[in-house]
Order: sequence, then C-alpha cells, then structure tokens
Amino acid sequence: MSINGLNRNNSLDRIVGNFQIAGVSVPGADVRTPGDGNTYIVYKTVGSHDLTINSWQGWIRRSKVITTTPGGSAPEIPGTNVHAFVLGGGGGGWFNRGAGAGGAAEHPSYDLSPYGSSAVPIVGGDGGYSVPAPFSGVSVPTSGPTSVHGGTSQFGYLLGLGGNGAGNPTDAHPLGNGCGGSSQNGDQPTVTHPGSNPGYSNYGNNGGSHAYYGQGGAGGTGAAGPTGNGTGYTNNSIAPSTGGAGRAFPAFPYTKLGVNSDPNGGSNHYGGGGGGGSSADGWVNNSGNPGQPGGIGGGGASGKHNGGNCGPGGCASEASGSGIDNLGGGGGGVSGHNEPAGGGGSGLVVIKY
Repeated sequence: MSINGLNRNNSLDRIVGNFQIAGVSVPGADVRTPGDGNTYIVYKTVGSHDLTINSWQGWIRRSKVITTTPGGSAPEIPGTNVHAFVLGGGGGGWFNRGAGAGGAAEHPSYDLSPYGSSAVPIVGGDGGYSVPAPFSGVSVPTSGPTSVHGGTSQFGYLLGLGGNGAGNPTDAHPLGNGCGGSSQNGDQPTVTHPGSNPGYSNYGNNGGSHAYYGQGGAGGTGAAGPTGNGTGYTNNSIAPSTGGAGRAFPAFPYTKLGVNSDPNGGSNHYGGGGGGGSSADGWVNNSGNPGQPGGIGGGGASGKHNGGNCGPGGCASEASGSGIDNLGGGGGGVSGHNEPAGGGGSGLVVIKY
C-alpha cells in the first residue's frame, strides 16, 4: 500500500499520532524574525488575545513532517514547545512610596500540545494608574481596570502578577503582588502556575523598608528595593531611594522585540522597581534632596524633595517618574503632597521559537 507516493517497505517508518504545530493565528501580536534563526511573537498591547493553533496528526518519517500542512499567520513551529516570557504591569506610585514592578515568569520549553487546536489565552497586563495630587481623600481601588496595582499578564497557565500599587500599604491585591512596593512583599516567587508543565521560573522581590521618613525603594524582578536613606532628624539626612533592579533576560533583547528601551541602561532588563520618596516634615530643616532613579528595567524615578514642610502645597518640587511600558516598571514615589505620582509601565508577553 502506498500513501502520498510512499510505502511502508521503502520510506515510511510508521504512523503516529504526533501533535504538530502547522501554524498559528496571532491577532494583536507583532511577529518578528530578526535574522537570528528565531521567531518572536510579541504581545505589547494591554488586554486579552488568543493564539490559535493549527494542529494536526500525521505521517512522520524520522521526525520530519512529510505531508502538506495548513498555513498560519506566523511561521510554522517545529515541534510543540516554545520559549515563553510573561511580565506583569508595574504598580502606580504614591506619596512617599515607590511601586513594585510586575512579576515575571519564564518557561524555556512551554508545551502547547494540551491545547490541541484550541486557542491559548493571552493577557497583557496594564500598568497601575498615576495617582493625582493632592493625595488626601483619593480613593485607591486595588483591583479592576483602573487599579493602582499593575495588571496581571498571562500566557496559557503562566502568570506574571501585577506589581504592588503603593497607595495604601495595607491594601492587598486579590492575586498578590508581582514585586513589592516600598515596605511590601513580592509574591511572584510563590506562584505555582497549575496546569503548566514543569520547568518554569519566577522572578519578583520585596520592597525596601523605610528608615525614619525615608521610604525604601520598590522591588524589582532582579533585586529587592534598598532600605530607605533616612538616618535621623538632621539636615539632608532623609533622601529618596533608588528602585530595585530588574532582571536581565538575555533571550529577549529590546532590539529584537521592538520594545521601549530604558534610558538608565541595559538591553534586556525587565521589571525595575520604582524609586522610594522622602516624607520629611516641617521640623526637619531639609534643604532638598534630588529624586533617585528607578531600577534598571523600566522603573520610575522618585520625586525630588524640595525641603520645608511637606504638608499640602509644600515640599515636592517635581513629580515622580512613571514606569516604562512593556518593561513592567513600577512608578516612583513622590516626596511631598503637591505633585502627582508616577504610573506603572505595562507588561509584556513573548513567545520565542
């Protein structure tokens, strides 16, 4: 018997039910082939998406597909495994407190075969909103489309939790914090991704604790936020803090994904924490301290401390910086009441093969 001109005596080894990825439909994604032998499917837009698999079961000869396969809007995936990277959105900053970066999850060989020919769910997490000034009486929702917390990103079963919104340190996001804001914990390391095949890694860290009126920097995916700079009630002693550094992910360089770069440096760092602010008040004769940069990987800088009374209408001379979109950076904290805090940077989902 011959099939497609082949027969089981000369060139056909066996019939198998091996799942093959013949093509994928990727609406809302940027498909990039930068010449390094890899294809990158990059989701930079906030919201829900689907990666629809065109799968089939067919004749295999020495692990090579020998029948015609249906096409797709992205190149054929060899085998059933992809390198997946999921990054949550960074949280929004607040008075004094920097916001945590989005947590990251990476899987070097995520198995698509359980999905058959169904769609793989994908979500791009938004950054937490920028909190206006003055801060007194401002409602801080901890979940929903206008949350001060960062939005959680998803690829299949993999989750990158949104970063801690620095509004009220007692507020808890329903899913937890990817990275912690000032004095808050990061929960990404505890995420178990039920349903995913083993082999994933989680990245997220705690925010730094405060020292007197100096808040610690927010946590990043690569490092915890530093402890606040305050050393006592003396001149210039209470300064803003830098944000915790984001982690380098060498498999996902900015240039190959087409995402925003970080002016603080780095070429593949994601999830920098927001800088922590200073809240020294009237009896501290503080002549002013500059804001400090957010963590490398998109973290927003803390606002400058201008000295004097930090009550309404005084103290802060600069707004804090926002996290960078698609790098998942946390917003910086403000060193006073009269300037707005920085918002969080949106997250990212990437599939590489």
